[in-house]
Amino acid sequence: MATLTVGARQQYATIAAAVAAARNGDTVSVLAGTYTNDFTTIRTDITLAASGGQVVLTATGALASGGALLTSAANVVVDGFVFLGAQAADGTADGTAAGLLQTAGTLTVRNSLFNGNQTGLLSTAGGTATVAVQRTEFAGNGNGSAFSANIAVAGLQSLSISDSYVHDAAGGDEVRSLAHATTILNSRIDDNAAIAATVLNLPNGGTVSVQDSVLQKGARSTAAAVVRFGGGAAYGSSTLSLVRNTLVADKPGTLLVQNSTAASAAISSNQIWGFSGGSVNTGPATMSGNTIATSRPAVPTGPLLTYYTGTPTLYGRTGAVVANGTVLKVGAGGPYGTLAAALAVAHDGDTVAVAAGTYAVAPITVTHKLIIEGVGGIAGFTAASTGTALFTTTTDVTFRNIEISGLGAAARPAAAISATGGALTVVNSTIHDNATGIVATGATTTLGIYDTELARNGTPNGFGANVSAAAINTLTLSNDYVHDAHSGPEVSSAAAYTSIDATRISESAGNGTADLLLPTGGRVTVTNSAFEKGAASQAGPLVKVGGGTVTAGSSVSITGTTLISDLATAPTTFVSGDPAATTTISGDTFAGGASGSTQAVNATISGASLATGISVASAPPWTSTVSPTGTSVAPTIPLTVPIGPAATAQRGLLVLDVSETAYHGDAQFQLLVDGAAVGGTLTATAAHAAGQSQSFTIGGTFAPGPHAVALTLVNALSGATGAGARTVSLDGAQLNGVSFGQPMTLAANGTATFSTEAVAGVATPVTVSLSEDAWHGDAQALVTIDGKPQDGVQVVTASHALGGTEPMRFLPMLAPGTHTLGVTYLNDASGPTGNRNLYVDAVDIAGQHIGAATALLTGGTSSYAFTVAAPQAPQNANLFVRVGIPQAVSLIVPAH
Repeated sequence: MATLTVGARQQYATIAAAVAAARNGDTVSVLAGTYTNDFTTIRTDITLAASGGQVVLTATGALASGGALLTSAANVVVDGFVFLGAQAADGTADGTAAGLLQTAGTLTVRNSLFNGNQTGLLSTAGGTATVAVQRTEFAGNGNGSAFSANIAVAGLQSLSISDSYVHDAAGGDEVRSLAHATTILNSRIDDNAAIAATVLNLPNGGTVSVQDSVLQKGARSTAAAVVRFGGGAAYGSSTLSLVRNTLVADKPGTLLVQNSTAASAAISSNQIWGFSGGSVNTGPATMSGNTIATSRPAVPTGPLLTYYTGTPTLYGRTGAVVANGTVLKVGAGGPYGTLAAALAVAHDGDTVAVAAGTYAVAPITVTHKLIIEGVGGIAGFTAASTGTALFTTTTDVTFRNIEISGLGAAARPAAAISATGGALTVVNSTIHDNATGIVATGATTTLGIYDTELARNGTPNGFGANVSAAAINTLTLSNDYVHDAHSGPEVSSAAAYTSIDATRISESAGNGTADLLLPTGGRVTVTNSAFEKGAASQAGPLVKVGGGTVTAGSSVSITGTTLISDLATAPTTFVSGDPAATTTISGDTFAGGASGSTQAVNATISGASLATGISVASAPPWTSTVSPTGTSVAPTIPLTVPIGPAATAQRGLLVLDVSETAYHGDAQFQLLVDGAAVGGTLTATAAHAAGQSQSFTIGGTFAPGPHAVALTLVNALSGATGAGARTVSLDGAQLNGVSFGQPMTLAANGTATFSTEAVAGVATPVTVSLSEDAWHGDAQALVTIDGKPQDGVQVVTASHALGGTEPMRFLPMLAPGTHTLGVTYLNDASGPTGNRNLYVDAVDIAGQHIGAATALLTGGTSSYAFTVAAPQAPQNANLFVRVGIPQAVSLIVPAH
């Protein structure tokens, strides 16, 4: 699974381009901002996630009737998007445009906003398709046509709405669902200010549950009931349950439920107000335990989501200061010999250009809106005297191409930079070996750090961190490398908004605590990043939410991120959520962790995958090759380094669970890996008969498997018959989370040898480029490798006649040897007026063209043979042994 980035200075300029290149399981991470006329149809199973704020989709003109700003035709997650103003030229019953259109698959929408579209979210899918709406707001969508609404879905399998706000449809219903199952939980649906029809329209009935929600019908509403159940082509079996809701009617004579099915509506434990002047319901209904309110309950009308397009992120990317003043040159070739001299005469908008070199400065408070940057290379700053911070900023200040190092104080941490107000922006810089890296305080302060490395900041007594944001407004990290803090956390944020994207946070060589500490929660998004807990770091989670007073409404989203634990001395909880915050973990990769490790607590996890043999990349994201004008382009650094077949050996963990039967002393044994002794003579102390075991962890660097692991008992001892014997037992074994071998016992001096798993398959990139002659529908193809389908049926849309081609990309794990790829044309069709054809334009295996282009005109399969080379295994190195304490025995299983 890969992460494709969109936006300024990213991999792709448009969402459409990234979506076209994405493969199943990928994440498309879109930098916050407005994307106009960036239309696309998603045909692969991906996550589309905003980074650094919300992504706004809009159009400059009318869409085609039935069109949409975004179309989902696969299994798709959309997170953090705003769908704004989709309108069709013909706004009649047959002419609606949607913000988001689903035509197939499963669709999950989170943390998003739909406003002013002719239909907000529209699904025309059926069968097994599903729609899930989570913490999302719909406002002012609809145009009064037959199928327009804030939310409108056809006869799909299920619609679920949770923790959301749907209100004030501009025409049509608030929610119209023909789904077989409709569930609404902890949400608000109302039409206070609009002329909507039904709050909840369920023409076909189905299995419907509404719980712990607010349903309110406005005084100007045009329909008779709050809930319409049936009246259309009803499903064979229907149930309607309204439990623990607040039900309000501001329009006289309103019905609560208009039931046209044979099923009795179950209405219980609700608070009800405003239903008078006749029966509350029509059709079968059972009322129980409801409370009739004597005064109108307060119906919350505040927005669910702040319309926030990530301005601090985009603003900070180029610097929070507009350089419209004087350039003040410091150092070689300039009129100012010191930075202090230049700052003394600076005004808002000036640029202080510091020639590359090293400067010792006294603590400075910057009170003007300035850019302070190194030119011709990195400008380095050290302390001429101690203080609480070398640089204190009280307003908008941008540091670019600078280095700050070597600051410390005996009594309290000394920070490289302390921001107490305004917008602090740090770009293409390195801040290392200080008592604290960057500190930010003040409710309106924003801190943006880009293309920057923060390393080894902090103190042995646990004070300080690489980045410490108190209760500020916004903290943004993008394309940064934050690592190896002393004792404290790598990043601590109590900001209202925290955004981390394409950033590496690692304790691989440090002894810090959490990679990311969020004591008060807040609105947090982590995308396309990598976290690592090192072998010497303190026990605890990589990401910790809570520890302070968690802000109401806090949400933490971690998407498309790799989390690695090298800690072998204790199990790792990778993400520790807090019951007061909503923590969502989606499409992330987990690697390492001692036996008993847990992916997360107090969090919702989906799409997680396990991996072995990866570590966080250690190259700096900044560059010292800065132009004379102070500009620089940060290098592209991979987030993680895979330990693949062609890679050098990387860190790994071999864990053996060992126990003994003691007899006149404990059992002693030796361990060999691939014939090399590791750890000398070891002693077992866990009693096998008592069900105990203890872990012996061999850490270091391992070549790709298989490996021969040998356990040799060296001091066997037996007494007279029945008197006892000294033995050693292997209870279980694993290498990088993969179990191997069988439990066994050595009762005499000798050696038992086990083999780890065979060489894993090689990740082999495969691209099959296809085109078609369409006729009464598109051509369909099935790609197989050794007879196994790759990602199911592919629908081809590129026109062969117009020279188009459509790449279908796969990444199978293939064993060394010869393989066969097949492309099968599934739906050949022809007639007097035309012919549907499929063309295999190219097949590329690991970057090499295989075979020739083929035209499949009458169906059939085109086959291509290729060979995967065996990996070259580097040697094991730097192996060491850690001994765990005896514990209750259990066979080792991979961490979950």
